[in-house]
Amino acid sequence: FVTLNALAFQTREEALDYGIVVATTFVAHAAGNPVLLEQGLVQSLVLPVIGFCALYFRFKLTDSRLHPGHLWDAAFILSCLSLLTVGGFSLFQIIS
Repeated sequence: FVTLNALAFQTREEALDYGIVVATTFVAHAAGNPVLLEQGLVQSLVLPVIGFCALYFRFKLTDSRLHPGHLWDAAFILSCLSLLTVGGFSLFQIIS
């Protein structure tokens, strides 16, 4: 059996056929769909919130015995800044 979330397929070909149908449906209905625009807007607002929450938990709520090294902190901060950048760019693209 090939499982995909709650779906179970007998063969890989059935799973591939299902994937092709889903991808074709998405491409056919994705252009100009207002629900997709709303989802993009929500994502652009949620990404910076996730980054801020991760930073807050790391620097305020983590036990001092569990603190990682400085290189990890630098990479983590860079990751959170990239979330903020991507969220801001997405918001700018949707609004303009």
